[in-house]
Amino acid sequence: MHFPLSLQLALRFYRSKRKAALASFMSFAATAGIAVGVLALIVGLSAMNGFERELNARVLAVIPSAQIKAQAPYFQDAAGFAARLSAQPGIVSALPALELEAIFSNGRDFVPGLLYGIEPDKQLSVTALRPFLSAPLTALHSQATANPSSALNVILGSTIAKRLQVQAGDSCYLYVSTAGAAESADAQNFKADLFKSPQMLHLNIVGTLSIGGQLDNALGFTDLKAVLQALQLPGANQIQLKIDDLLAAPQIAYRAAAAALPEACYVDSWLSTQGKLYHDIQMIRGLMYLAMLLVMAVASFNIVSTLVMAVSEKKREIAILLTMGAPRALIVQTFCLLGLCLGLKGTLVGAVLGTAAALGLTPLTRCLEQSFNFKFLNADIYFIDFIPSSLEPVDVLLVTCCALCLSLLAALYPALRAARLQPAAELNS
Repeated sequence: MHFPLSLQLALRFYRSKRKAALASFMSFAATAGIAVGVLALIVGLSAMNGFERELNARVLAVIPSAQIKAQAPYFQDAAGFAARLSAQPGIVSALPALELEAIFSNGRDFVPGLLYGIEPDKQLSVTALRPFLSAPLTALHSQATANPSSALNVILGSTIAKRLQVQAGDSCYLYVSTAGAAESADAQNFKADLFKSPQMLHLNIVGTLSIGGQLDNALGFTDLKAVLQALQLPGANQIQLKIDDLLAAPQIAYRAAAAALPEACYVDSWLSTQGKLYHDIQMIRGLMYLAMLLVMAVASFNIVSTLVMAVSEKKREIAILLTMGAPRALIVQTFCLLGLCLGLKGTLVGAVLGTAAALGLTPLTRCLEQSFNFKFLNADIYFIDFIPSSLEPVDVLLVTCCALCLSLLAALYPALRAARLQPAAELNS
């Protein structure tokens, strides 16, 4: 195969023995620096992709995209409002729900949390709870709707169950304050009685919720109709929404509420509760790009030093080429390609090692945790207890292209310096 003369010269200079030990070391340092930068950037971006994937699959999948909460204690016609909201643009599904601040107890210990009354047969159209439940949502159907004195079936967060030392099949108690609700079925005339004692309900635990992080320590689910009847409440106090565009959830929810709801209400979205975590991941991703590009830029300065030394070593060869009629543009191309060869070697080594490390990041970190008996992530604080990884080919391609571009830019100054050599002066020296 016939290669361009500039490429042939670059490959010949690249394969030639370096006379100075310092020049050889600088060449190795340049290659190694780019390899380390590429490796670290691929692994770091894969980890950030993994965190974002787990955030979407775990946290954002089990909480509603947005919630519309009644300004009065309860909606007058929550089911009708939900039906009208479902018809609004951007809304995939809308369901009424009841949110209660409550205290769970086993008779000795007390754990605060949120109890959600939901429609078990329809809830999966709003939140993807199924992979994290030890029992199906249909297990929430109980005899409480027919007999208010019977226990409510409930699915508890696994951390709540652990703190109460209960499991599926056991029972516990719920204390909740609904002051004034029993006396007034009209939510507009609701008047809170601060001195009314909280109501106590008997709960039958039919399953647990295991997502990871704080959600397991805060959530419980029961049947909406059963809890409304047990507490003698007039209706739901919120409508949960699933929205097709998560990043535009607040705007879509505001427009839908304004168009469909005649009552005053509050609009809340996942960005107000979990948005900080999402933005933190994006910020760390950007900082990682910047930091690793700076690492590769420093490595590229080694390419400058290496090529400057190469120009000094090859002065006579360059002078002979110019004397023979080689255009100065050929010299520029040759040394640019020589810098690209140095960068290409480091980039390929870093890409291969980075891809292998990213694919094995999760088992590798688990092995380190078991070997040294420590945890990188605490499941009680974060929503996962492992280091996730998701390798994206686009990231690998972007990183390698950036490394090669930096290598080419680094080679430009030595190449121009080589092209300015005076053949007569070099051959006569």
